[in-house]
Amino acid sequence: MGNFKIQTVSDRKLYWLWLCSIPGISSGTIGKLLGYFKDVENIFKVTEKELAPVTFLKDTTRKYLLDPIYKDKEKLKTYSEHLAGKGIHFLCTEDPMYPERFRMMPDPPYGFFYTGSFPKTGQPSLAVVGARKATTYGIAGAEYFSGILSRYGVTIVSGLAAGVDGAAHRGAIRQKGYTLAVLGCGVDTCYPRENFTLYMEIKEQGTLISEYAPGTKPAPWRFPMRNRLIAGLADGVFVTEAGEKSGALITADAALDQGKNVYALPGAFNSPQSCGCHQLIQSGAKLVYRPEDILEDFGIVGKVCEKAKDGLDNSEEVVYANLCLYPRSLQEIAMRCGLSVREVSAALTRLELEGKIVQTGSNYYVIRMF
Repeated sequence: MGNFKIQTVSDRKLYWLWLCSIPGISSGTIGKLLGYFKDVENIFKVTEKELAPVTFLKDTTRKYLLDPIYKDKEKLKTYSEHLAGKGIHFLCTEDPMYPERFRMMPDPPYGFFYTGSFPKTGQPSLAVVGARKATTYGIAGAEYFSGILSRYGVTIVSGLAAGVDGAAHRGAIRQKGYTLAVLGCGVDTCYPRENFTLYMEIKEQGTLISEYAPGTKPAPWRFPMRNRLIAGLADGVFVTEAGEKSGALITADAALDQGKNVYALPGAFNSPQSCGCHQLIQSGAKLVYRPEDILEDFGIVGKVCEKAKDGLDNSEEVVYANLCLYPRSLQEIAMRCGLSVREVSAALTRLELEGKIVQTGSNYYVIRMF
């Protein structure tokens, strides 16, 4: 391989940008290449002869490693400037701004792309994850807890997926908190499209991060890989709703591998969407039913005071007390309250106008968390 003189930091950053932008390359493959060639500069300048004994590479990866078109430094500089012009930044493992939480991971990204404000340091962070096909209970729980925790200065980390992830980000944003989304595609791509408004809000109020180069489209295998980064950027993982084979459990496993706390929100005993949470609790995850359960672990002292019932008359208070995060029908609420359907209907209308409850379907209601 020869002895190459040490280049400037900017040159080395170009080497990392080139290596981390190779389509389909994983952090595991980059780690093996570094183990073999010892330095990113040696990888950048590798010859076909030097690469021949390396057997763990895919043919497409080998092609990119040797193609001089992709190793033109002037083109790499232009590419870097192009990204900066779009508000996309690249950090490599040698950069002093590289997150310390990533350095402590067993399988860290050697470089990543981000847009928005740079991830904040010096404050606790929590990954809030769960089912994509979440129930009203799971979504409301994620939004509520994320909102309260972000109000106390906790960074909310999630994956911008449908369901619980999106609710977690929304909870933080609505409380003017800081949230960080780790994507399974390039940071210039919003997936799923239904979260486009949320994607733009996070870009303005938080950070979008990906170890995949801009232009990378979402693919199923990329999401389990990004889950380890969600766990890596957080001090703990909170699962609000998850089925038996939910991807959120992969994030929880990654957190355990990294020596971090796992929290779970219990659900109804017969809810298939909560069985993953119940399994986590059985396995030692901390059962959470109030924000203080997590704030205490972060050393944040104080009780969360809720005043949702303030200003309610007697019938409204009785009706409100018999609502929860699970949708309940008008008839069920009336039966629980011991009031007539007419009385309950009037109270529900007033509560809805006051913004304390939400109608989720025809005559089905849940409490509003914010």
